[in-house]
Amino acid sequence: MFGNLCVKCKGGRNLCKLGYCPLLRKVSDMLPKISYRSKDLNGQAPPSIFIGSYGYPKVFAGPLISPNNRNIGNPENWYGMKMEDIVLKSSTLFRPSIIADVHRTGNKILEATQEIAMSIKPVDAEAILSKPYIYNNVYDKVKIDFFMHPMGPKIEMERLSLTENPSIPRKVDYVVSDTDLSAVEGSYILYQNDISISHIQRLISSGLLGVSRYRKMVPTRWAITASDDMISKMIIKELKNNSVIDKIELFYNKYIGNYFYIFLIPRVWSFEVIESWQKGSFYSSVTVGSGDFEDYDGRKDYAANVTGGYYAARLAVTEYLKKINKQASVIIYREVSSEYSIPLGVWLIRETIRDAMKKPYRVYDDIYAAIASITETVKAKEWYKNSKLLNIIKKQCTIDSFLTVTN
Repeated sequence: MFGNLCVKCKGGRNLCKLGYCPLLRKVSDMLPKISYRSKDLNGQAPPSIFIGSYGYPKVFAGPLISPNNRNIGNPENWYGMKMEDIVLKSSTLFRPSIIADVHRTGNKILEATQEIAMSIKPVDAEAILSKPYIYNNVYDKVKIDFFMHPMGPKIEMERLSLTENPSIPRKVDYVVSDTDLSAVEGSYILYQNDISISHIQRLISSGLLGVSRYRKMVPTRWAITASDDMISKMIIKELKNNSVIDKIELFYNKYIGNYFYIFLIPRVWSFEVIESWQKGSFYSSVTVGSGDFEDYDGRKDYAANVTGGYYAARLAVTEYLKKINKQASVIIYREVSSEYSIPLGVWLIRETIRDAMKKPYRVYDDIYAAIASITETVKAKEWYKNSKLLNIIKKQCTIDSFLTVTN
């Protein structure tokens, strides 16, 4: 609709000044129209919660509940499913909510929400609603957002109770109870103990991590980026002690109209994501490219062009480098086609790249040979010309190359 502006905004930053996203509203109109004709909402919390950002620091907060007791699971487990199946699963999750100050979590509804956030398994819950929810053609019937999966309608509630005990991992209980740990330290301890990224995200969002006096609820979309960012930064610190890879490695994967090409280059850590939203893709009626970059010292500001997908991609690729005990400069090229007609969340980026790094890769001696090898496949033939990292490689010699020349 607004070309480059929509790609940069991705429906979440109101760059068009309309106060809403016309593209997301249009998709929302096409999704299931749900009613719930009882004030008593019984069902399973996947476990998931939702903390809104509108009106911050007073926000809508509460769990997500499936009234049909579908086992929705975490987004990490959705990878490989068809888009329509993901939408069907996630858009039927109701959002019973109250308006809460992010600094105050000391009431029974928010305490129950926090218990759901701590659980590793679905939790049976009961919400008493302010009134039955009848679909009446309002925008808030289904929530569509670039950062997270689609969700069902928001409904104001009066009470929330759990009808079974949540299953809380011992390590989660330990970290949540330790009010001297920073959110970064707590998140990384949990990550190292195989707690899933979505579990860590909801602990951050519900205000359960960090030094006690700084704890507060965090809007879910912010918590998603924060967890990807914090954990990948901790991994990068470790990577910088490793030797660089020997050859250029090219990984590839595709999923629901998203095509990823991941180039690992034998140089010290740096990272770049370049996106190309093709004509007819969700956010663009024309082909639009954008990108964000960090050098060895990291970013000082938010990746405003690629937004949350930048940090999701960075986590996925640093996990691979950690596994092989190497470091590298990384360029990720993402091409988005018209097949990607509904935003499903940045989990799709993270999980598609995670899967890519498990697949066989191609090896090259020259980065431009690697780029040339995908020219016939990609739509944007000159996507690499605005790459900051390639420009650095072209202009700068490494110490190793200097020594080779002088010897």
